[in-house]
Amino acid sequence: MSRLSQSRRLTPPSRSRFSLLFLVGNLVFALLLGGGVGYSFHTRGRLPDVRFGYVDNHRQLLETGKQSELIPDLRTAALVSFDDASAQLQLLLTASIVNDSENIAVAMRGLLSHTPGDAELHAELAAVLLRRAALDEALVHSSYAVKLVPSSARLHSVQGAVMLAMGRNREAVSAYREALQLDPELEPAKRALAYPLRNY
Repeated sequence: MSRLSQSRRLTPPSRSRFSLLFLVGNLVFALLLGGGVGYSFHTRGRLPDVRFGYVDNHRQLLETGKQSELIPDLRTAALVSFDDASAQLQLLLTASIVNDSENIAVAMRGLLSHTPGDAELHAELAAVLLRRAALDEALVHSSYAVKLVPSSARLHSVQGAVMLAMGRNREAVSAYREALQLDPELEPAKRALAYPLRNY
């Protein structure tokens, strides 16, 4: 073998060199971990929480006021875990904060799957759908709410608002009059009958 080929051949480092490097690396890691735990215990008086990136990301978005960035994840959670009302509630709360009527409606539909007999929730969904101009679905929910609790002036008033938006003025007048019979001081019904429906 020539001298040139012998000089090009690399000699592997000794085994003890790798063991020492491994030991030093582990020691540095342990010191950093211990320092972080000690710092957390010193500043907060307790051990640090064990959290995961997904939860940290959501918590950070909530703390910085960027709730709208949470909506896609919350909507997915609400649709995937349909049997868990807490996902729909979290979506409803977050969407309400950022005034996202589309996702408010999604959350309310999910909540209605858990409590189909909740007349107030049907009326709230009807009001949200009315703002989104989804009038046919709003009419279904407002009518069902009135059917569930016919003694509620507010529910009749919501139904009147939906009818008015649909251009069904005679039916709107009937709903508003029913609301005023149940509660003569109900302002939305009084205003609707005084101005847009005064000629009916």
